[in-house]
Amino acid sequence: MAHQDDDTGSGFESRVTIADVALAAGVSKATVSRFLNHRDTLLSPEIAARVEKAVTALGYMPSPMAQALKRGRSRLIGLVVADIANPFSVAVLCGAEKAAQQAGYLVMLFNLGNASEREREAIEALASYQVEGFILNTLGADPDAAREVARHGKPAVLVDRRQAGMRADFVSLDNADAMRQAVAHLQQGGWRELLYVTEPAAGVSSRLERVAAFEATVAASAKTASGRVAQVDDPAALDDELRALKRRAGRRPAAVVAGNALVTLRVAAA
Repeated sequence: MAHQDDDTGSGFESRVTIADVALAAGVSKATVSRFLNHRDTLLSPEIAARVEKAVTALGYMPSPMAQALKRGRSRLIGLVVADIANPFSVAVLCGAEKAAQQAGYLVMLFNLGNASEREREAIEALASYQVEGFILNTLGADPDAAREVARHGKPAVLVDRRQAGMRADFVSLDNADAMRQAVAHLQQGGWRELLYVTEPAAGVSSRLERVAAFEATVAASAKTASGRVAQVDDPAALDDELRALKRRAGRRPAAVVAGNALVTLRVAAA
């Protein structure tokens, strides 16, 4: 009958352990551990073959977390995204997975669902799996999140949004220049009444940067064009803003600048 210890394999009722493999192969647990950790050069071909045969016959699967604790390396990266329903978050996930795979890591995902109060919870949960670092695409509105990352002493990379109080590598587009280019493109095309639609910007660095750039760019060309910022998160409010845009524009060409992919879909639906 298989017994259980701290280094268990897979299964639910009678788990196969490293001790079972050692017994079946007629070797010590240390020898099996060397084999499982790809240190075959420390074993003779005959012993390695016996251990491999026992592993296969018993269907032993080592616990990834147990191995990580022994090695001190989990090869896991914790990724926190604000909202997986946002196509941008999906792009961040795909890019992170590709880069991590190339470097020999796996990505563990935590989706906030736009609930900024869960940022610390996400970091605590991922840290419990011994992740070796964090990629954070959060709202950046929870200062406790920065303290939690610092407490665990793990490296972190911020994506798109800065985290208050956290010094870390930061990956983002140039929000101000992107907005200047967008507004300039519309003005060159003859659009004279502009509406910038964004989700509420308070506490979200990328949204604040885009709002500031839109207002500054429109103000610099006030003689030829005018614009308004609408921070809305409600279909009825968005509908009101779009109708008001048509009234303000009159016969002047009117255009909408959408803050992100979700806002674009909402504008199209409205």
